[in-house]
Order: sequence, then C-alpha cells, then structure tokens
Amino acid sequence: MEELPAPLELLPHLPNELIILEILPRLPVKSLLKFRCVSKSWLSSISTPHFIKAHLEKSSQNKDHSHHSLIAHSSAPHIAFKNCSVQSLLQQPVTHATNVNYPVANTSSSISVVGSCNGLICIFVNCEQIHIWNPSTTKSNTLNDSDFIREKHCYTIYGFGHDEMNDDYNVVAIINPLNRVKIETKVYSLKTDTWRRIDDFPGLLPFD
Repeated sequence: MEELPAPLELLPHLPNELIILEILPRLPVKSLLKFRCVSKSWLSSISTPHFIKAHLEKSSQNKDHSHHSLIAHSSAPHIAFKNCSVQSLLQQPVTHATNVNYPVANTSSSISVVGSCNGLICIFVNCEQIHIWNPSTTKSNTLNDSDFIREKHCYTIYGFGHDEMNDDYNVVAIINPLNRVKIETKVYSLKTDTWRRIDDFPGLLPFD
C-alpha cells in the first residue's frame, strides 16, 4: 500500500536560522529569486551581502556543477549571449544553449566583454558605456561616466576583478592619451560608484 504524505501539522518545524544559513545558500539563484516572495524576512536575508557571499562559496564547492553555467558571446550574424549548464556539457547529449537577455539588448551597438568574476560580467558597449551585469538575476549597473570613456583622442584597455580585501568589484582602465606621454591608470569601485586615479602605468606601451 502506498504511504500517504504526513499532514502539515505533523511535519517537523525547521528553525528559520537553519533555513537561512544552511538550506537557502545551497539552492540555485533562480529558486532564490522566487523565494524572496515568501516573506519579508526571507527577502531581507537573501539580499544581504553576507548571504550573497555564503551562496557564492557554497556554489563554488558544488562538485556536480549543477549551479555552474557557461556564458558564450557571439557577434555574427548578430550580437547574442548564450547560456548553457556546465552539468549538461559533461553529459550526452549536450543541452542546447538558451538566449540570455543582456543590457542594451535592443541596440545594434558593438559589445566587447571586459572580463568576468564570481558570476558577474563586465561589458563595454559601443566604446561609450561600461556595464557590470549579473546574468542570473538579469540586473546590471551602468558605471558612472568618466571623461576618458568617451574621449576620442585616447586608447584605453580595461580589466575587471574582485578586491577581496575590501570586498569590492573593480574596473581598471589604462588610458593612453594620444597627445600626451604619460599613461594614466584609473580604478572604478562598484561599492562607491566612483573612479579614482592611481599611480601612472610604469612604461609607455602596455598594449602589446
């Protein structure tokens, strides 16, 4: 005889702390986005930097790669970002990649990928705008504009990474003004949404 599920009143009650600290950090992002609607306390807990960091650590320790995705960028015949589960890539047959909505998806502007770190992707749009984009949540931050981004008389290369000491995401810009000898270096902080200039790059041609 098939065993019937236990009535709700007989199910064990799990402490909220156990759910927040041990269960939710092990779930995929898509599930967490839905669970934010369960209660105000869950919404508040899931949105804290501490929870986000804990979830990232749990995901990186996931041995079956069920939380990991590969994002591919193509520019021909048109600009597109594709998402494919890493777990599916290790199996046969391989699951088809799906389209991912990205910032300014309705534009025909050129897009280049600066870099990626901890699930965030930094993209450069039409040599005018820089976005830090989270494909899992589809949210993005447009970097606070700086005079050199739109400057046509300079050549700039960018890098993107995480500053573990300050728990901040940074974009580094190495700027070569064509009418000057010095090569400037500026760093953007996602935490403060500001650019600051640091010591000039030691040398004249770092671009090779």
